Amino acid sequence: FVIGTVATNHTERKNWTVAMKAVAQFAKMHPGEVIYYMHTNPFDERGINLQELRKSLGIEDITKFPSQAEINIGIEMETMARMYNVLDVFLLPSKGEGFGIPLIESQACEIPVITTNCTAQPELVGGGWLIKKLIPVWTGQNSWQFDCHPEEIVQLLERAYQAKKAGWIKSVQQKARAKALEYDENKVFKEY
Repeated sequence: FVIGTVATNHTERKNWTVAMKAVAQFAKMHPGEVIYYMHTNPFDERGINLQELRKSLGIEDITKFPSQAEINIGIEMETMARMYNVLDVFLLPSKGEGFGIPLIESQACEIPVITTNCTAQPELVGGGWLIKKLIPVWTGQNSWQFDCHPEEIVQLLERAYQAKKAGWIKSVQQKARAKALEYDENKVFKEY
């Protein structure tokens, strides 16, 4: 069961700590069945050391990062699409988004999403699940962001896992793709 996140590692707005804690708990429920791919720079000095965090959580063997050389050079759209297509679910428990492009990208590849029910995220989810129990946190930007609990993410990961096992994930995937098509550049340019 492959979980993926595409997000910057800059401050804790993308909520890496909560995501990784949830994945660690979920992986204990399904030993040998879980991989977590994090498309980010694990050593970004503006963020947290994700290598040390995964070590602390004991999930080095199930977590993967992309080649940092490729990230610095730039990864082609087709390569990113192939990456999304190996995922079973996309996880983005962000504390807030301006738009959330990876949510649309993953759904365009028929990958259901798990994301927080705040800022732009609810508008973008067509196929997937919203994290609803949120904790408002006041930021240095004089605005609210919204934290969440790993336990709720674990429940949603389990729902996605069971959907895959039972075969009804296909309907969630189709809804995800339909939502992404609402944001196709040709449609948006033509209508707006």
